[in-house]
Amino acid sequence: MKTLVYEEQKAGNYEVTFNASQLPSGVYYYRLTAQDQVTGKIVSNSIQRALLVK
Repeated sequence: MKTLVYEEQKAGNYEVTFNASQLPSGVYYYRLTAQDQVTGKIVSNSIQRALLVK
């Protein structure tokens, strides 16, 4: 498991580079979670699948 970003960010578009050179080819799952700044309640929690082919 690897955490790429764990910090408060303002609304907008962001890009994160992930170096997967040490990982084998395969199917990986990632999760994106968004939390309301005021209430602390999770407003979005999405799990997606990614295919790494080398």
